[in-house]
Amino acid sequence: MTLDFNFFTNFLLIYLFLFTGVFLKYFVKINEKIIGKFLIYLLAPIVIFHGTLNTTLISNVIFLPILIFLISSFVCYLFYFIGKKIWNDSNANILAILSSEGNTGYFGLPIAILLFNNELVGIYIFALMGVTLFENSVVYYLTARGRYSKLHSLYKLLKLPAIYAFIAGLIFNFYSIKNIKLLDSYIDHIQDLYSFLGMMIVGLSIYPLSNLSLDKKMVLLSFLGKFIIWPIFTLFFIYFNENFFHFFSHEVYAPLILVSIVPIAVNTVVFATVLNVYPRKVASTVLLSTIFSIIYIPLCIYILNN
Repeated sequence: MTLDFNFFTNFLLIYLFLFTGVFLKYFVKINEKIIGKFLIYLLAPIVIFHGTLNTTLISNVIFLPILIFLISSFVCYLFYFIGKKIWNDSNANILAILSSEGNTGYFGLPIAILLFNNELVGIYIFALMGVTLFENSVVYYLTARGRYSKLHSLYKLLKLPAIYAFIAGLIFNFYSIKNIKLLDSYIDHIQDLYSFLGMMIVGLSIYPLSNLSLDKKMVLLSFLGKFIIWPIFTLFFIYFNENFFHFFSHEVYAPLILVSIVPIAVNTVVFATVLNVYPRKVASTVLLSTIFSIIYIPLCIYILNN
Protein backbone atom coordinates (compact mmCIF):
# COMPACT_ATOMS: atom_id res chain seq x y z
CA MET A 1 0.00 0.00 0.00
CA THR A 2 1.52 3.28 -1.10
CA LEU A 3 0.33 6.88 -0.88
CA ASP A 4 -0.12 8.12 -4.44
CA PHE A 5 -2.79 9.84 -6.50
CA ASN A 6 -4.40 6.52 -7.38
CA PHE A 7 -4.66 5.61 -3.67
CA PHE A 8 -6.37 8.88 -2.72
CA THR A 9 -8.69 8.71 -5.71
CA ASN A 10 -9.84 5.20 -4.82
CA PHE A 11 -9.98 5.96 -1.11
CA LEU A 12 -12.15 9.06 -1.55
CA LEU A 13 -14.28 7.17 -4.06
CA ILE A 14 -15.37 4.63 -1.46
CA TYR A 15 -16.42 7.48 0.83
CA LEU A 16 -18.46 8.89 -2.04
CA PHE A 17 -20.22 5.51 -2.14
CA LEU A 18 -20.87 5.80 1.60
CA PHE A 19 -22.46 9.25 1.34
CA THR A 20 -24.49 7.99 -1.61
CA GLY A 21 -26.08 5.59 0.89
CA VAL A 22 -26.90 8.46 3.25
CA PHE A 23 -28.37 10.45 0.33
CA LEU A 24 -30.55 7.55 -0.86
CA LYS A 25 -31.75 6.80 2.66
CA TYR A 26 -32.82 10.43 3.11
CA PHE A 27 -34.44 11.10 -0.26
CA VAL A 28 -35.52 7.67 -1.52
CA LYS A 29 -36.13 5.89 1.82
CA ILE A 30 -34.40 2.82 0.40
CA ASN A 31 -34.45 -0.34 2.53
CA GLU A 32 -30.91 -1.43 3.41
CA LYS A 33 -32.10 -4.96 4.26
CA ILE A 34 -32.75 -5.70 0.58
CA ILE A 35 -29.26 -4.55 -0.42
CA GLY A 36 -27.78 -6.39 2.55
CA LYS A 37 -29.36 -9.68 1.47
CA PHE A 38 -28.17 -9.11 -2.11
CA LEU A 39 -24.62 -8.62 -0.81
CA ILE A 40 -24.66 -11.50 1.69
CA TYR A 41 -26.33 -14.12 -0.48
CA LEU A 42 -25.01 -13.30 -3.96
CA LEU A 43 -22.16 -10.82 -4.39
CA ALA A 44 -20.07 -11.62 -1.30
CA PRO A 45 -19.98 -15.40 -1.96
CA ILE A 46 -18.82 -14.78 -5.57
CA VAL A 47 -16.10 -12.32 -4.49
CA ILE A 48 -14.94 -14.61 -1.68
CA PHE A 49 -14.96 -17.70 -3.92
CA HIS A 50 -12.88 -15.92 -6.58
CA GLY A 51 -10.45 -14.50 -4.02
CA THR A 52 -9.92 -17.86 -2.33
CA LEU A 53 -9.59 -19.57 -5.70
CA ASN A 54 -6.74 -17.26 -6.77
CA THR A 55 -4.76 -17.33 -3.53
CA THR A 56 -1.57 -19.37 -3.33
CA LEU A 57 -2.29 -22.02 -0.71
CA ILE A 58 0.69 -21.96 1.62
CA SER A 59 0.57 -22.99 5.26
CA ASN A 60 0.97 -19.51 6.76
CA VAL A 61 -1.98 -18.11 4.78
CA ILE A 62 -4.22 -21.00 5.84
CA PHE A 63 -3.50 -20.23 9.52
CA LEU A 64 -4.24 -16.50 9.08
CA PRO A 65 -7.92 -16.77 10.15
CA ILE A 66 -6.82 -18.33 13.45
CA LEU A 67 -4.41 -15.45 14.08
CA ILE A 68 -7.13 -12.86 13.38
CA PHE A 69 -9.57 -14.72 15.62
CA LEU A 70 -7.09 -14.79 18.51
CA ILE A 71 -6.16 -11.09 18.27
CA SER A 72 -9.82 -10.07 18.00
CA SER A 73 -10.77 -12.21 20.99
CA PHE A 74 -7.93 -10.88 23.14
CA VAL A 75 -8.78 -7.22 22.44
CA CYS A 76 -12.47 -7.96 22.96
CA TYR A 77 -12.07 -9.52 26.41
CA LEU A 78 -9.46 -6.96 27.44
CA PHE A 79 -11.94 -4.15 26.90
CA TYR A 80 -14.79 -6.20 28.34
CA PHE A 81 -12.93 -6.31 31.66
CA ILE A 82 -12.04 -2.61 31.35
CA GLY A 83 -15.71 -1.88 30.72
CA LYS A 84 -16.73 -3.86 33.80
CA LYS A 85 -14.53 -1.57 35.90
CA ILE A 86 -16.48 1.44 34.60
CA TRP A 87 -20.06 0.22 34.10
CA ASN A 88 -22.23 -2.29 35.93
CA ASP A 89 -24.47 -3.00 32.97
CA SER A 90 -24.29 -4.19 29.36
CA ASN A 91 -22.30 -1.12 28.31
CA ALA A 92 -19.23 -3.28 29.02
CA ASN A 93 -20.44 -5.81 26.44
CA ILE A 94 -20.95 -3.09 23.86
CA LEU A 95 -17.52 -1.60 24.56
CA ALA A 96 -15.91 -5.02 24.07
CA ILE A 97 -17.55 -5.38 20.66
CA LEU A 98 -16.88 -1.79 19.55
CA SER A 99 -13.19 -1.98 20.43
CA SER A 100 -12.47 -5.31 18.74
CA GLU A 101 -14.69 -5.76 15.68
CA GLY A 102 -13.70 -3.85 12.56
CA ASN A 103 -15.77 -3.32 9.45
CA THR A 104 -13.63 -5.77 7.49
CA GLY A 105 -16.45 -6.78 5.15
CA TYR A 106 -18.50 -3.85 3.86
CA PHE A 107 -15.64 -1.36 4.40
CA GLY A 108 -12.39 -3.34 4.34
CA LEU A 109 -13.09 -5.67 1.41
CA PRO A 110 -13.97 -2.82 -1.00
CA ILE A 111 -10.71 -1.10 0.01
CA ALA A 112 -8.79 -4.35 -0.52
CA ILE A 113 -10.38 -4.78 -3.96
CA LEU A 114 -9.50 -1.22 -4.95
CA LEU A 115 -5.93 -1.23 -3.60
CA PHE A 116 -4.62 -4.81 -3.74
CA ASN A 117 -3.85 -7.25 -6.54
CA ASN A 118 -5.82 -10.52 -6.73
CA GLU A 119 -3.27 -12.40 -4.62
CA LEU A 120 -3.47 -9.91 -1.74
CA VAL A 121 -7.27 -9.72 -2.01
CA GLY A 122 -7.33 -13.50 -1.58
CA ILE A 123 -5.11 -13.28 1.50
CA TYR A 124 -7.36 -10.54 2.89
CA ILE A 125 -10.37 -12.82 2.40
CA PHE A 126 -8.62 -15.51 4.45
CA ALA A 127 -8.18 -12.93 7.21
CA LEU A 128 -11.84 -11.94 6.82
CA MET A 129 -12.87 -15.50 7.66
CA GLY A 130 -11.20 -15.08 11.05
CA VAL A 131 -13.36 -12.01 11.73
CA THR A 132 -16.46 -13.92 10.60
CA LEU A 133 -15.71 -16.74 13.05
CA PHE A 134 -15.06 -14.19 15.80
CA GLU A 135 -18.33 -12.38 15.15
CA ASN A 136 -20.40 -15.55 15.15
CA SER A 137 -18.87 -17.00 18.31
CA VAL A 138 -17.32 -14.54 20.77
CA VAL A 139 -19.47 -11.56 19.75
CA TYR A 140 -22.68 -13.56 19.82
CA TYR A 141 -21.75 -14.90 23.25
CA LEU A 142 -21.01 -11.44 24.63
CA THR A 143 -24.30 -10.12 23.29
CA ALA A 144 -26.28 -10.06 26.54
CA ARG A 145 -23.99 -12.64 28.20
CA GLY A 146 -25.22 -15.56 26.17
CA ARG A 147 -28.55 -14.31 24.79
CA TYR A 148 -27.79 -16.76 21.99
CA SER A 149 -26.97 -20.36 22.85
CA LYS A 150 -23.82 -21.98 21.50
CA LEU A 151 -25.98 -24.14 19.24
CA HIS A 152 -27.85 -21.11 17.91
CA SER A 153 -24.58 -19.28 17.27
CA LEU A 154 -23.28 -22.28 15.31
CA TYR A 155 -26.55 -22.37 13.39
CA LYS A 156 -26.20 -18.67 12.49
CA LEU A 157 -22.62 -19.29 11.36
CA LEU A 158 -23.61 -22.24 9.17
CA LYS A 159 -26.28 -20.12 7.46
CA LEU A 160 -23.67 -17.73 6.05
CA PRO A 161 -23.12 -18.37 2.30
CA ALA A 162 -19.64 -16.85 2.62
CA ILE A 163 -18.49 -19.88 4.60
CA TYR A 164 -19.48 -22.28 1.81
CA ALA A 165 -18.03 -20.00 -0.88
CA PHE A 166 -14.76 -19.98 1.05
CA ILE A 167 -14.74 -23.79 1.37
CA ALA A 168 -15.63 -24.22 -2.32
CA GLY A 169 -12.83 -21.84 -3.28
CA LEU A 170 -10.38 -23.88 -1.20
CA ILE A 171 -11.47 -27.14 -2.86
CA PHE A 172 -11.27 -25.72 -6.40
CA ASN A 173 -7.91 -24.15 -5.58
CA PHE A 174 -6.54 -27.38 -4.13
CA TYR A 175 -7.50 -29.34 -7.27
CA SER A 176 -6.27 -26.49 -9.55
CA ILE A 177 -9.71 -25.92 -11.11
CA LYS A 178 -9.11 -22.26 -11.91
CA ASN A 179 -10.07 -21.77 -15.55
CA ILE A 180 -13.67 -20.62 -15.04
CA LYS A 181 -14.18 -18.38 -18.09
CA LEU A 182 -17.66 -17.10 -17.18
CA LEU A 183 -16.47 -15.97 -13.74
CA ASP A 184 -13.27 -14.46 -15.12
CA SER A 185 -15.29 -12.44 -17.66
CA TYR A 186 -17.47 -10.75 -15.06
CA ILE A 187 -15.45 -10.75 -11.83
CA ASP A 188 -14.14 -7.19 -12.26
CA HIS A 189 -17.69 -5.86 -12.63
CA ILE A 190 -18.91 -7.96 -9.69
CA GLN A 191 -16.10 -6.66 -7.46
CA ASP A 192 -16.85 -3.07 -8.49
CA LEU A 193 -20.53 -3.59 -7.67
CA TYR A 194 -19.63 -5.12 -4.31
CA SER A 195 -17.39 -2.14 -3.53
CA PHE A 196 -20.19 0.29 -4.37
CA LEU A 197 -23.01 -1.49 -2.55
CA GLY A 198 -20.81 -2.50 0.38
CA MET A 199 -19.90 1.09 1.18
CA MET A 200 -23.38 2.35 0.36
CA ILE A 201 -24.91 0.05 2.96
CA VAL A 202 -22.61 1.59 5.58
CA GLY A 203 -24.18 4.96 4.77
CA LEU A 204 -27.66 3.45 4.86
CA SER A 205 -27.00 1.87 8.26
CA ILE A 206 -25.72 4.98 10.06
CA TYR A 207 -28.61 7.18 8.89
CA PRO A 208 -30.74 8.90 10.27
CA LEU A 209 -28.17 11.30 11.68
CA SER A 210 -30.83 12.90 13.91
CA ASN A 211 -30.86 9.75 16.05
CA LEU A 212 -27.21 10.11 17.04
CA SER A 213 -26.11 10.68 20.63
CA LEU A 214 -22.50 11.01 21.78
CA ASP A 215 -21.05 9.17 24.77
CA LYS A 216 -17.54 10.58 25.06
CA LYS A 217 -16.33 7.81 27.37
CA MET A 218 -17.60 5.07 25.03
CA VAL A 219 -16.12 6.82 21.99
CA LEU A 220 -12.67 7.33 23.56
CA LEU A 221 -12.37 3.78 24.90
CA SER A 222 -13.62 2.13 21.72
CA PHE A 223 -11.25 4.27 19.63
CA LEU A 224 -8.42 3.29 21.98
CA GLY A 225 -9.14 -0.38 21.36
CA LYS A 226 -9.87 -0.28 17.65
CA PHE A 227 -7.42 2.34 16.41
CA ILE A 228 -4.51 1.97 18.85
CA ILE A 229 -4.45 -1.38 20.69
CA TRP A 230 -5.53 -3.53 17.72
CA PRO A 231 -2.90 -2.05 15.33
CA ILE A 232 -0.20 -2.16 18.04
CA PHE A 233 -0.83 -5.87 18.56
CA THR A 234 -0.63 -6.36 14.80
CA LEU A 235 2.66 -4.48 14.51
CA PHE A 236 4.12 -6.39 17.47
CA PHE A 237 3.18 -9.66 15.80
CA ILE A 238 4.73 -8.57 12.48
CA TYR A 239 7.92 -7.54 14.30
CA PHE A 240 8.25 -10.85 16.14
CA ASN A 241 7.36 -12.83 13.03
CA GLU A 242 9.92 -10.91 10.97
CA ASN A 243 12.73 -11.30 13.51
CA PHE A 244 12.01 -14.56 15.34
CA PHE A 245 9.12 -16.77 14.15
CA HIS A 246 9.42 -16.47 10.34
CA PHE A 247 6.12 -18.35 10.02
CA PHE A 248 4.07 -15.88 7.97
CA SER A 249 5.37 -14.51 4.66
CA HIS A 250 5.66 -10.80 3.81
CA GLU A 251 2.56 -10.98 1.60
CA VAL A 252 0.42 -11.39 4.73
CA TYR A 253 1.47 -8.08 6.26
CA ALA A 254 -0.52 -5.61 4.12
CA PRO A 255 -3.87 -7.47 4.43
CA LEU A 256 -3.22 -7.99 8.15
CA ILE A 257 -2.57 -4.27 8.68
CA LEU A 258 -5.71 -3.36 6.73
CA VAL A 259 -7.77 -5.64 9.00
CA SER A 260 -6.35 -3.85 12.04
CA ILE A 261 -7.04 -0.26 10.91
CA VAL A 262 -10.55 -0.40 9.43
CA PRO A 263 -13.24 1.49 11.38
CA ILE A 264 -15.71 -0.07 13.80
CA ALA A 265 -18.16 -2.55 12.29
CA VAL A 266 -21.67 -1.40 11.39
CA ASN A 267 -22.98 -4.68 12.85
CA THR A 268 -22.32 -3.31 16.33
CA VAL A 269 -25.40 -1.11 15.86
CA VAL A 270 -27.43 -4.30 15.40
CA PHE A 271 -25.96 -5.82 18.56
CA ALA A 272 -26.72 -2.66 20.55
CA THR A 273 -30.32 -2.79 19.33
CA VAL A 274 -30.65 -6.43 20.41
CA LEU A 275 -29.21 -5.57 23.83
CA ASN A 276 -31.29 -2.39 24.01
CA VAL A 277 -28.14 -0.60 25.22
CA TYR A 278 -28.08 2.94 23.83
CA PRO A 279 -28.11 2.08 20.10
CA ARG A 280 -27.96 5.81 19.27
CA LYS A 281 -24.65 6.10 21.12
CA VAL A 282 -23.28 3.06 19.34
CA ALA A 283 -24.38 4.43 15.95
CA SER A 284 -22.64 7.71 16.81
CA THR A 285 -19.42 5.86 17.64
CA VAL A 286 -19.57 3.87 14.39
CA LEU A 287 -20.17 7.04 12.36
CA LEU A 288 -17.31 8.90 14.06
CA SER A 289 -14.93 5.98 13.52
CA THR A 290 -15.84 5.85 9.82
CA ILE A 291 -15.25 9.60 9.41
CA PHE A 292 -12.06 9.40 11.48
CA SER A 293 -10.73 6.74 9.09
CA ILE A 294 -10.62 9.31 6.27
CA ILE A 295 -7.54 10.73 8.01
CA TYR A 296 -6.45 7.72 10.06
CA ILE A 297 -5.98 5.12 7.31
CA PRO A 298 -3.83 7.30 4.99
CA LEU A 299 -1.85 8.47 8.03
CA CYS A 300 -1.15 4.87 9.09
CA ILE A 301 0.01 3.99 5.58
CA TYR A 302 2.23 7.08 5.45
CA ILE A 303 3.86 6.20 8.79
CA LEU A 304 4.40 2.57 7.79
CA ASN A 305 5.91 3.56 4.44
CA ASN A 306 8.42 5.81 6.19
